[in-house]
Amino acid sequence: MNGEEGLSVVGIVEDKARRALHIDLSDGSSLELAIDADEARELNPGLVLSAEQGEGLRVADERKRAARQVFRWLDRRARTRADLQRRLYEKGYSQACIGGVLDGFEKQGLVDDRAFAERFGLERLRNRPVGPRWLHGRLRQEGIDGEVVRSVVAGLFAAHDESELALRALRGRRIDCTQEAGRQKAARFLNSRGFGNPASIEAIQTLRAEVD
Repeated sequence: MNGEEGLSVVGIVEDKARRALHIDLSDGSSLELAIDADEARELNPGLVLSAEQGEGLRVADERKRAARQVFRWLDRRARTRADLQRRLYEKGYSQACIGGVLDGFEKQGLVDDRAFAERFGLERLRNRPVGPRWLHGRLRQEGIDGEVVRSVVAGLFAAHDESELALRALRGRRIDCTQEAGRQKAARFLNSRGFGNPASIEAIQTLRAEVD
């Protein structure tokens, strides 16, 4: 609707707790803008909006709603940009809105794929050890850039001995490595966890020697 059709601002209510402005329009619709949004400047009840102003308000409203949704998701746990992008798209937000909102979250450090990858990888190595191949694949599934994943995985395995991690993973399986069948089973298990052959062989030999 454009200014000639009479779309105007009926009321403005400031919500300080949510840092938002609630805008009621003459067509019965309501919009929510960030208090510091450029589109909120010079708004006052009775203002007749041009087509450009009306569209700008609706774009700002979409950004505000999308940002609020992202905050809800991040309150539960850290998420990657790709995950948030997919979720917002499924909620019906436009690509332009999604890109702008997530760019803002990244600038504030609230969405950080590298930090997510480092935290995820470290927690995994501490609690349920995996090899570099498994971790690389898992982080790529999260939609994290390949260069970032390679850098993070390389850093983590520079600080953690892969053979020691493989041994820890194997200890939790209670596999009898004194028998050939057991050693083959152990090798298959470690391969499924993404460990390389040298680390797997060393872990199996260590466990076998402990029993012998």
